[in-house]
Amino acid sequence: MRLRRRFVVPVLLALPFTVLAAWPTNSTEDLVVARMAAPTIDGLLADKDGGVAVLFEDAVTAQGIDLFVEQVTAAGTRVLNTATDGGFRGKSLVGAVNDQRGQQLVTDGAGGFYALWIEGFTQLRVARFGGDGTQVGSFSTFMATAGQGQIQSDGTGGVYVAYDRTLIHLDATGAPLAGPVSISGSADNRASAITPIDAFGTVASNSNYLIPLINSFTPSLTSRWTVQGAPSALLASGARFITVTDTKGGAWVVFNSAQHGDDVYVQHIYLDGGYQFFDAGLQDPQPIAVFTGVQTQVAASADGTGGLYVVYTDTRSGQTLLYVQHVNAAGQPEWNVGNGGELLTTQPVTTRVGALALVGSNDVMVAWGAENPATIRAQRYASDGGRQWPFGGAIVSTPAQNYTYLRNFEGVRLTDGSAIVGMGYYDGTGSNKPEVHLKRIPLDGLFYDAGMGPGGGAGGSGGSAGGGGGGSA
Repeated sequence: MRLRRRFVVPVLLALPFTVLAAWPTNSTEDLVVARMAAPTIDGLLADKDGGVAVLFEDAVTAQGIDLFVEQVTAAGTRVLNTATDGGFRGKSLVGAVNDQRGQQLVTDGAGGFYALWIEGFTQLRVARFGGDGTQVGSFSTFMATAGQGQIQSDGTGGVYVAYDRTLIHLDATGAPLAGPVSISGSADNRASAITPIDAFGTVASNSNYLIPLINSFTPSLTSRWTVQGAPSALLASGARFITVTDTKGGAWVVFNSAQHGDDVYVQHIYLDGGYQFFDAGLQDPQPIAVFTGVQTQVAASADGTGGLYVVYTDTRSGQTLLYVQHVNAAGQPEWNVGNGGELLTTQPVTTRVGALALVGSNDVMVAWGAENPATIRAQRYASDGGRQWPFGGAIVSTPAQNYTYLRNFEGVRLTDGSAIVGMGYYDGTGSNKPEVHLKRIPLDGLFYDAGMGPGGGAGGSGGSAGGGGGGSA
């Protein structure tokens, strides 16, 4: 199974509201978009009409692993399915002889999207596609020895591409606008990541073997911080981190490291490279979760007002549980501070696929997974920390096929308050064909399971950590 480091949690987009009549409304039934050999979901992007584009990969031909896209309308209708055998396949994006392993999907701002994928082992490719999956122009190719990269929209139809400690800015035709430039002076070729900071440009990062290095760039890729990465000393050895925009040209860095006791901290770096948190002139990050056991951040998203939401796993109880915390624009944790935030569930979670923090206009939905059987749950909090659904969350998806495992999952938020999550399911035994599913999460968290009335979510008969009807954790 392929594991992929998650740097940025997808948080999208301003869309018109359309009634989604065809979306399944019980927790045991999802909208299937891929039913093939071993599909893996690679990206999920809300479109301008209230639907979503889904990027996934699968080995369905003798030539190896192919990359596919499916467009699903606001009404839950699959548009691009090309399967003629009763399955679901979407539309092939590339169809080359080499394996194509998807990395990411971002909007082009004009109804289409950019896809990022690895072809073979080291060729990183970026191409623009229309909403119908037709390629626009030629693709751009970069040699990525680390085997992965990341892209982010620049807000003007182009994209930033980060790979192998390198950053390049492409225009809407795929031509270089600026770069390539070095993200840092590190000689290491490990994974790189980028965080958009609106009109200010982007924050890019890469990890050497000991110290994560972070730098800020203008749209012309002029470095604002030092070539070594301004906050290189702040994260310490072996840190794992997520960067989030502060909406003012700077960045929040949420991190965990053994040097800091396997706890979760946050540091705020201003546009000019200065740090918000100091102690006697040394960089001293703000603690988010400092407890016995191990705390590791798994998701972080900007709240739209200068602060952020942080989701992390915690083993202080002897089990791996999930918490969420809100950090305001001043860098202060606000929710249940003595407990490290709000506990989402007392059921162990699946750390392998992480979690999602999907931000709305004045709230956040947190989605997470469990296995044996594979299940997706979600909880919604108002910006003041008020829990909107019963403790334990809504059971969003627990397929009737009784899948055992989750490959991965993605999610987006819509402006009507609902969200759409996509997940790859498999059971490891061959009894059930692996599939990629989509599910719409309504604002009230209600899923109506047959014969049970409102269940599997808020308003169900549950209201405990185990949730209501429609499945179990």
